[in-house]
Amino acid sequence: MLLSAATFSQTASSINISAKIGSLGSSAIVNVFLNEELAGKIGELEHLQCKLYSKGRITITVTYPESYIRRSSVVDVEKGKNYYFMINSSYTAYETNEESWNATSAAFKRVIKFEENQGDMIVKGGNPDEDGDGPKQGTGFLISKKGYVLTNYHVISNTKTIQVKGVGGDFSTLYGVDVVAVDVNNDLALLKFKNPNILFDEIPFSISKTSSGQGSKAFVLGYPLASAMGEEIKLTDGLISAKSGFKGGLSNYQFSAPVQPGNSGSPLFNESGDVIGIASSKLRGAESAGYAIKSQYINTFLNLVENFSLPSLINTIKPLALNDKVSKLKNFIYIIKTEGE
Repeated sequence: MLLSAATFSQTASSINISAKIGSLGSSAIVNVFLNEELAGKIGELEHLQCKLYSKGRITITVTYPESYIRRSSVVDVEKGKNYYFMINSSYTAYETNEESWNATSAAFKRVIKFEENQGDMIVKGGNPDEDGDGPKQGTGFLISKKGYVLTNYHVISNTKTIQVKGVGGDFSTLYGVDVVAVDVNNDLALLKFKNPNILFDEIPFSISKTSSGQGSKAFVLGYPLASAMGEEIKLTDGLISAKSGFKGGLSNYQFSAPVQPGNSGSPLFNESGDVIGIASSKLRGAESAGYAIKSQYINTFLNLVENFSLPSLINTIKPLALNDKVSKLKNFIYIIKTEGE
């Protein structure tokens, strides 16, 4: 499959999708979503042309319902610019160039058009984690006293600088971090502080190895809309609404605790104070419908990172009341601040 973006005008961009499904058969149909909005359904060598007025970060999600496949990739769209992606046989979109797109376009069978509704923009505020064209932010949390921090891949993708603040409750100091490893498909990123001399307390939570049941209590700690809501950590709570995520994706929970831009990368805790997921997105237009990557996928990712060993974390806060849990946990949850390329 191929994706590209070509300019309709100076104030619009387009994303063009063509399916080259091959071995799955000519009758196979895939769904294409831009953020949470269904842009269209296409088959072999059909061309979905999407006219966009939004600028900012867009998640392109391709699903093949017959095999329960869901793959996502991220593009930061600027008005009037061209973007080209190729979706490989695993349904993951990778950036390509205009020449490759043009070499395939002659074989397209038909064109299906989608136009963004300017009254209900796909991208809210220009970026999912902060408004405007300045620095962007998300949330991350410490998982090792050696200075390793976990966040979402989309928080740090396409950036030239990544900094962390809030260490030890200090929001006046920015610390540089390096990207150690990423999992694009599951929207995970492992960071490490550049400064090896930062001292951290014992981490009071563990990362759960088991699944949480539907109806289980859960809460989120993070830094949503920090430019407007301030840098005090925000607590929201709710329930595990479903053990599957957007369009039935099995790697995510749906949860009811409210989340906002800036919550990306926030830990989702169970009632005992163990991490059961990492908040990654919300369903636009729906109340209390957030999604979090499950802790099992976090553990799998971390176990595959070279030269990294996840320490044996022990939950020491289980018997505490919620307000006391928050008082302990907030010291290990940080603001991730980035500057674009």
